[in-house]
Amino acid sequence: MEFVAASVNDGEIINQVFDGSYHLTLKAKHQILTSNIFGVDINPYAVEVSKFSLLLKLLEGENSGSIENYLAKHKQKVLPSLDNNIKCGNSLVDDSYFQFNPEAIDSNELLFKLKPFNWKEEFDFLEQRNGFDAIVGNPPYVRIQNIVKFSAEEVKFFQSDISGYTVAVAETFDKYYLFIQRAISLLNENGVLGYIVPHKFFIVKGGKALRAFITSHSSLFKVIHFGVAQVFPNRSTYTAILILDKKEREEFFFKRIQRIAFELTAGSLNYDTYKTGLYSEQPWVFVSKTSEQVFQKLKGENTVALHTIAEIAVGLQTSADKVYIFQPTSETSTTYRLNFKGTEYEVEKAICKPCLYDLSFGLFDTVKPNAQLIFPYTIQADKAEVFSEDYFQQNFPLTWAYLNNFKEPLSKRSINGNSPKWYQYGRSQSLTRFHNTPKLIWSVLSTKPPYVFDENNLQFTGGGNGPYYSLFTNSNYSLYYILGILAHPLFEAMVKAGASEFRGAYYSHGKQFIENLPIRKIDFANAEEMKLHDELVKTVKKLIETKVAYSEVYLGAKKKVLKHKMDLLFGSLFTQVNSLYGVSNEEMDSVLNDEELNNEINEE
Repeated sequence: MEFVAASVNDGEIINQVFDGSYHLTLKAKHQILTSNIFGVDINPYAVEVSKFSLLLKLLEGENSGSIENYLAKHKQKVLPSLDNNIKCGNSLVDDSYFQFNPEAIDSNELLFKLKPFNWKEEFDFLEQRNGFDAIVGNPPYVRIQNIVKFSAEEVKFFQSDISGYTVAVAETFDKYYLFIQRAISLLNENGVLGYIVPHKFFIVKGGKALRAFITSHSSLFKVIHFGVAQVFPNRSTYTAILILDKKEREEFFFKRIQRIAFELTAGSLNYDTYKTGLYSEQPWVFVSKTSEQVFQKLKGENTVALHTIAEIAVGLQTSADKVYIFQPTSETSTTYRLNFKGTEYEVEKAICKPCLYDLSFGLFDTVKPNAQLIFPYTIQADKAEVFSEDYFQQNFPLTWAYLNNFKEPLSKRSINGNSPKWYQYGRSQSLTRFHNTPKLIWSVLSTKPPYVFDENNLQFTGGGNGPYYSLFTNSNYSLYYILGILAHPLFEAMVKAGASEFRGAYYSHGKQFIENLPIRKIDFANAEEMKLHDELVKTVKKLIETKVAYSEVYLGAKKKVLKHKMDLLFGSLFTQVNSLYGVSNEEMDSVLNDEELNNEINEE
């Protein structure tokens, strides 16, 4: 700013009030406002509100005397025009849009909607200064699906080569991705960017392009991570303050906020420092240096990624769970009765399969079905074939009649396949996966290890966001061995460190957060190695058996004995896994006490 070199005694810039403190003069505030503050918004009403708010700030602390003195000295209006400072336009769309869509120039309606904005034409000083010194803001959080609904013209432009938005290449992106790329491109070589944005892009696959752009075109400077604490009232948004520097930095500062009201009003924050060179397009994980060292030990040379020895599968995808899944109100020897939207229906048992539906469970539980699933398929030689209409009507007339009540909405679903039947599932994933194959099942959202072993062909639904996932071994490694490792708190800490967080201390156990967990390799030709494998399998089986026994007894004294037995077995499991990976109890405790990983406390 031009006036920063003025001395503290320069009465044109600073004056001293009765309590000895110094304040900017009206002239200084005038100069700051007109020469240093600029903004853009697509909403004309927001532009006017911003101007009004800035002018109110200009007058803050002034009185009739100071205003009259200013008028007498400077012979100009107290309230300046801000038309050249705060402008209306589309921050993300410039005249390159007309290369993408030349016909747009003939549509006033489209131009009114898009409001193309050329930054260097509107703010001509940018050419001379090579960009802004600082950009701050709270960009809109709008997923691509919603952008398509309200402005499909923009989405096609964003994803084109003409726009230059490399962060829009992902199938799923958010509008704030574009704002970050645009803002970085508008900074000069010493510029700094400060945005409050959702922190989900730190770790999800869809954020890879944005992470790559940020780390290749700027440096991380500060990250203030709010975890699951809510910054904005009455909204569930999980945010972080992201401060970027155009200059190269060797280190950046990180702070996880657990109590907003307490920590942000306490004064200075105690930051942890991280090496910027360790952060790239790969997921950004922030843990203490001690925890990172332990995690690196777990990922030693004698391990393999989980996905190389097992298959992680989504559930069935009916695209109409409420129609296909039901909890029987009663039954006969051959049929189930159900109530749907106040009407009672009856379906044949032979077309149904036991399934899980909106059921919570814990580690090592033995899960029982709590619902039935209508399954209009035959399975032969591991291939699922949807019923023909004739076969369906002749063999399952009650179910045929039931589904026909919903034929119209079922027909409107997006159904995969050639000449699909209106009553088949929306997707064909996992149709044959849950038949005569033991598996692990877990809830995607959980606050602790959620894995259970199933050998009863339980069905469940779920896509990329759950509610459940499953795992099948396709190697010599026993599911019990894998389960024992997944149950260990160090591996749960690894999941938590890289997972998306949700309110209520829940975090995701989705495929992307599980598939690369390091599994200790076993040389199955080596008797000693086989023994390590089998001992862990034995411990896990005992834990499952003991938990079943615990759930079936009601006498307090017996429960206490079984609880003690489970504690001893858990202790054995931890010791066995620690030994497999060469990790000490002290190292395990250091990770479990890592404040960066124990952030369940919300704002007060």
